[in-house]
Amino acid sequence: MFRGEKIQLAAVQREYLPKYVEWLSDWEIAQFLNPGAPMPLNIENETDWFENQRKSKDSFLFAILTLAENQLIGNCGLHDIRWKNQAHCHSNMKMV
Repeated sequence: MFRGEKIQLAAVQREYLPKYVEWLSDWEIAQFLNPGAPMPLNIENETDWFENQRKSKDSFLFAILTLAENQLIGNCGLHDIRWKNQAHCHSNMKMV
């Protein structure tokens, strides 16, 4: 989708969800990704999140993949897009 010199941004795929659960279940990683106390997470929670993101009209989520190995290393997104006034959105990036 979008390519740089070392990474590309692509659509998040259902096959990536187990990796996201693994990352978010690891306190060494999760403490930097989610503020506050860690929450138990399972594949059902992540699947619900994925389905909600897919249906969203005001958010875009991208997987971050290495070009060399096509390895998933994180995700990033644009959220709370206000199409009417085109003035408000926020972004995030999570790389492991």
